[in-house]
Amino acid sequence: MDGVLRSDNQLIENSSTTLMGKEFTEQTDWSPMVVLIAVLLGILITLTTAGNLVVCRLVWVCRRMQIPSLYFVASMSFSDFLMGLLVMPISLAYHINYQTTGK
Repeated sequence: MDGVLRSDNQLIENSSTTLMGKEFTEQTDWSPMVVLIAVLLGILITLTTAGNLVVCRLVWVCRRMQIPSLYFVASMSFSDFLMGLLVMPISLAYHINYQTTGK
């Protein structure tokens, strides 16, 4: 069978799961607020990654920018670049999953 049989003999499609004898249906509707937050966070991730990459490249390429105080700025920019590249997309996926399924 491709579904789950409930206690009242109704066949439910794969959108529901059984856990310890209880039925839980997954809510997969995308409300406009979830879409808006996902788009805004996607734009923020893109701007964070691109902006910090520009700062790192600027300090790396320009000779006049290679002074000790700007190395600290480049170091902070590189850590923010990694944050935008690795942590923020995982956070976005978690947020979307939590908003759509409640888990």
